[in-house]
Order: sequence, then structure tokens, then C-alpha cells
Amino acid sequence: MASAVARHCACLVALVLALCCTLARAQTITEFAIGGAGNSPSPPNIALGPDGNLWFTMNGRTNIGRITPAGVVTEFPLPNGTGGSSTTGNFIVAGPDGNLWFTTGNNNIGRMTVAGAVTLFEITPGFSALRGIAVGAD
Repeated sequence: MASAVARHCACLVALVLALCCTLARAQTITEFAIGGAGNSPSPPNIALGPDGNLWFTMNGRTNIGRITPAGVVTEFPLPNGTGGSSTTGNFIVAGPDGNLWFTTGNNNIGRMTVAGAVTLFEITPGFSALRGIAVGAD
């Protein structure tokens, strides 16, 4: 019995070591510039889209960006929001419907297709600068 336990422990230790060695391998991180020369806004939120690309909002910018795994960046302009004011995206998430959903700083929740078509939904007046957004079970 003791030798069976010892064999199981040895197998478990070997498995943990193999996993640790796999995780410890050097990873390559590639950085891609966004926003053009001298104007690189920090994306406050990044989401993996249903198309396999990364989608992001940009501080102080009236568009939403998409970056492909190859590093190709495309910016999609947002329409004016509530009261005709310019719309800046705050946070973004991929929805179960195949669209991207985001909040804005001017009483809107937005829906964007992976082709870049945007629909804005006004929320109750008095709420501004919406922040987070999450996918619910429904």
C-alpha cells in the first residue's frame, strides 16, 4: 500500500513539475501602436470579440478600435449620442448575440457589429459617464 501511495505521489509531483516548467517558459509579448504618431490613447478596456479580434475603447476618442492578431488596427467612429453630444466609449464587452456592447459618457449604451455598425440606446436621463458593462445569464 505504501509503495502505491509513493508511486501516486511521484506521478503527481512529476505532473506538477511539468506544468510549472510549461508555465515558466518565456512568453513573447508584442506591442502595437494605436492612435497615430504622438497620439496614443490608453485603452481603458479591451475585449475579445466574437470574430477573434481584440476590440477596445480609447480615452478621449470618439471611436472604438479593433486590432487583429496580425496587428492591423482599425478605428470605427461613433455617432453623436444623447443631445447631439460626441460619444466616447468607456468599457466594452462581447455579447452572446455576436455583437460588442459598450458604455458611453453621455447616457448611452451602444451595440456594435463586427462590421462596425453602431446603435446607441439612451438610458434614463441623469445618469452620465457610465462605466462597466457585463454579460448576464439572460
